[in-house]
Amino acid sequence: MLKSSERSLELVVDLDDPSGGLQHGGHEAVVAVLRAVHLAVAAFDLHPVSLLALGSSLTVLRARYRRGTTRIEDHMDGHGRRCVTGGQPGRFRFLRRSFPSGNSVLVTGVRPVLIDTGFGSDAAETLRLVEHQGVPPGSLTNILNTHHHSDHVGGNQAFSLMTDAPISAHPIEARSINRRDAVACRAEWLDQPVEPYRVDDFLDDGDAVDLGGGELQVLHTPGHTAGQICFYEPTGRVLICGDVLLGSDVGWINLVNEGTSPIEEAISSLERLMRLDTRVAYPGHGAPITDVAEECRRTIRRYERWIDDPEAVAWHGCRRIFAFALMINDGIPADDVHGYIEGTQWARDHARMILGIPVRQLAQELVNGLIETRSVFWSNGRLLSRVPHKVPRP
Repeated sequence: MLKSSERSLELVVDLDDPSGGLQHGGHEAVVAVLRAVHLAVAAFDLHPVSLLALGSSLTVLRARYRRGTTRIEDHMDGHGRRCVTGGQPGRFRFLRRSFPSGNSVLVTGVRPVLIDTGFGSDAAETLRLVEHQGVPPGSLTNILNTHHHSDHVGGNQAFSLMTDAPISAHPIEARSINRRDAVACRAEWLDQPVEPYRVDDFLDDGDAVDLGGGELQVLHTPGHTAGQICFYEPTGRVLICGDVLLGSDVGWINLVNEGTSPIEEAISSLERLMRLDTRVAYPGHGAPITDVAEECRRTIRRYERWIDDPEAVAWHGCRRIFAFALMINDGIPADDVHGYIEGTQWARDHARMILGIPVRQLAQELVNGLIETRSVFWSNGRLLSRVPHKVPRP
């Protein structure tokens, strides 16, 4: 049964109705219906707002569609019912990821593009997520990177092998990547692996990415990294902001090797984002942000407190880097924890250049502080992160 209006459409399928031909299909039949309906209505710019399989036997399936929304969230609710809910504008698909990957954003349409590819161990999943949205990875016309950290570019090599899409990034970061410099992606410094790849096109402030009916405006927004860029689509008032703006935290600032005044640059970047007419921002981690101006103000206030407190900046960064190490290594054995930290370049540089303490003291204070705040915990002789994450396969 279909119910429609100018801006919405509702589909109800009764799986017990013999005329529907689905009463013996079970969950597979439900999924097949959902995919077929989603692909059909997408052609008319109708996208799921809510989808609910009612009843323990999945006897009734209800789907609602509305013009101009595309966010899809698939989950089981508290009653064991499968739900897909919506709320994204136009052609944007926000692919929210768990650590170690950052979020990705897929822009569909005539010239589909993918923004950020996640951590390398999640590359196969990222490819599946793109295809699940009705976009064959081979049809992508561009891979855009907000910045060069492993959780955002780790899947680049896999996508370059699986697609013909060029990879685009800011030249500050792209040149070292193409030269295979030791500083590329800060991979060695952070001890975060990134499979080598090549950046085909440079994107700088004021450039635009053609979407085949619309464009993404490129904004250079340094601070978190020197080559961080954001993408803004003015028609839908959509901002893809990488780690410049996070709803649940603030992007860590690298005082060691990301420019001479990264905090001030981060504040200037946020002030620039505040001036945009933005309806929704898709960050590199966490949920979409709807009150962009308020989140920018909150982040600016914290950064302003850091201007005269470089030690606070250093400890915040060290906590984030070490927590990530625990995630991608499935924890670290108790006997190796301090030795691991003391052997990393990021710890040695922070201890010597910012904190002015021996690296052994940094390791002790870092671990003790994370245990005290319950950010990490011991299990079977290993130190583990409490942050929800997926452990990379060996």
